[in-house]
Amino acid sequence: MNTSLLMMKIIKLLTIIFVALIIKSCTPDDGTPRPTRGENSFSAKINGKQFRAEDVEKFANTTYGISAYENNKTYKLTFRNSSMQDIYFYLYEVDEKKDYLIGQSDGDLVYYQEGDDETSVSISDGTGYNTGVAFSSNSSELNEFITITEVLGDSIISGQFEKITLSDPNNPNNKAVLTDGHFNINRNTLNKRDSL
Repeated sequence: MNTSLLMMKIIKLLTIIFVALIIKSCTPDDGTPRPTRGENSFSAKINGKQFRAEDVEKFANTTYGISAYENNKTYKLTFRNSSMQDIYFYLYEVDEKKDYLIGQSDGDLVYYQEGDDETSVSISDGTGYNTGVAFSSNSSELNEFITITEVLGDSIISGQFEKITLSDPNNPNNKAVLTDGHFNINRNTLNKRDSL
């Protein structure tokens, strides 16, 4: 084999490796799992720190990390981590794939009340009980959205968001920012355990 043919093969191989490295470096991979349909997953960051919904088992009881309720095209999604901190999404009248403007939370964690007529987000105080709101969405003027990427009947709902700014109801200058959020819920398979 002559030297010029060998050099051409080496250059070709190096070019392929170089192109593969460029493509790989352009692919976002921040370690956040990306949900797929029906996976029953949630991932987001609160003030830059990863939040993962997790089941918590204590004394033979399971507190599920994800719960989802639907009432007349309005969803309440709850995501709880192992520290018993909850994020609540109230998705008002979701009937198609589109951006839903985040409005003002009514300041409590009880949903499906007559006055609840805006999509909103809240974070609980971390006690593990529905006792109080630590942070909540407080204005549609921030122009922040939850994008619903799939909705099928009353069972499957998937969405994402880039940024949601929440305020402490007792101190509006104290903020929490949710970023890089993805959720994917299939209510038909949510929290179903295989029996032995």
